[in-house]
Amino acid sequence: MGRSVLKMGKSARLVSFTWRIRYVRQKDGEITFKLGSQRKNSHVEANELWFGMIKTKNCVAELKKKHENNSDECIRGVMEHGGKVYRTKWRCH
Repeated sequence: MGRSVLKMGKSARLVSFTWRIRYVRQKDGEITFKLGSQRKNSHVEANELWFGMIKTKNCVAELKKKHENNSDECIRGVMEHGGKVYRTKWRCH
């Protein structure tokens, strides 16, 4: 899998941020795949929330989405391609 980037900005108890996942393909050739996110807190780990299919262009693809979480939640990026799901590391506030 390529590398993923997640950037967040914090505010009070409710955290608002723009989630961004970027996939950089190391091999030649373009692929189409699904990107989304997954959240968790101390009580539950949620299923993947898919935001859509995307195709690499010049070996790069990126999706962004605004989120609001409670300050105790964590988030990570997820990608599905060829029947396999790939996940980034958890990012917690």
